[in-house]
Amino acid sequence: MLIPASNAQHLMLRADVLEACAARRFPIWPITTIDEGIALLTGMPAGERGADDAYPERQRKSRAGRAAEAICQSPQGSQRSPLGKRKRMSAGGQENRHRLIVELCHGAADARTLRAVAEMAALLQLDLHGLFVEDEALLGLAELPFVRELRLPTREWQPIEAGRIAAELQRSAADARRLLREIAGSLGVPEAFEVRRGDPAEVIAAVAMTTDVVAVAAPAAPVGRIAHGAARVQVAAHHATSSLLLLPAGLTPQHGPVAAVLTNAQDPALAMAARDAANTHGRLLLLLPAGDVAMADAMLEHTAVLGVPRTHVTTRNPDGTSVEDVLRALGHTRERLVVLARGASTAADVGAAWRIAANRGVPGLLVERGT
Repeated sequence: MLIPASNAQHLMLRADVLEACAARRFPIWPITTIDEGIALLTGMPAGERGADDAYPERQRKSRAGRAAEAICQSPQGSQRSPLGKRKRMSAGGQENRHRLIVELCHGAADARTLRAVAEMAALLQLDLHGLFVEDEALLGLAELPFVRELRLPTREWQPIEAGRIAAELQRSAADARRLLREIAGSLGVPEAFEVRRGDPAEVIAAVAMTTDVVAVAAPAAPVGRIAHGAARVQVAAHHATSSLLLLPAGLTPQHGPVAAVLTNAQDPALAMAARDAANTHGRLLLLLPAGDVAMADAMLEHTAVLGVPRTHVTTRNPDGTSVEDVLRALGHTRERLVVLARGASTAADVGAAWRIAANRGVPGLLVERGT
């Protein structure tokens, strides 16, 4: 049996189990990483990627990678590229404009979420880039003889079949491609689609540029095989160097103003929020620090230059920069988007922005500084 090392000090066993452990009939191994467990269960080191992005021979992940390579076939027309190569080419071989990247295998492949992403791409004048990640950890499970899955409707535990997993991924990728093209086409948004294989967090980090926006959806109830991948996509968002579009599970479309939480006259959230408002001829709500009249005037002049007249701009002064301060300042406003500059305040880190988006039921756009 494998248990988390942090739980070892709290482990309580019956006397007969303790006797079995002492006689080595029932060994219990505390581990701190999944790789430690793989090594114990298989008798082979899990392995780490080398400088060439490959796993050394005679290591478990090397064997799993070769098996995955053998069983996986790309959906027709999909574009595979090795992890780490950042290609930004359109179908015609021309470099794309700035992109809104959406990962379609771990939570954002439903029509409602994808339409929200595509609408945002249209408003911000971004190309929509669909990314389907075939999780190498999932594909490697079939290499492990002790792994079973519960099959419905028989409710029987059976070995995981590598070929069936690969076929399911192919069908899912094809469905995601069709949905992306259908929704993007209906909105006139340029789109591209590619399939990559690897760790979802590593793939997103390799694909996304600083000038991109990465859409991250919170699955309403991630279950089964996608749960771990969805969690890793969330981790990737916390460490990404690109701007982030955060889509809460309870997304509720609104038609109110775009709200921007600002800290100074050079705050990049202002330009992004004003671009959205100008493209829709909508209204803009600016949450500004209290007492700085000169900065407020500069902000209003800047929004006019960006295409939003002063008559379409409302300002409010939160009591502070915390999540609670921002939520109180928004009050009963039915804003359709909240824009913040990443790291500009305590409300503008990824975790805090998620709280704001989830509380308001609208997307949160976390703008990377320098974009």
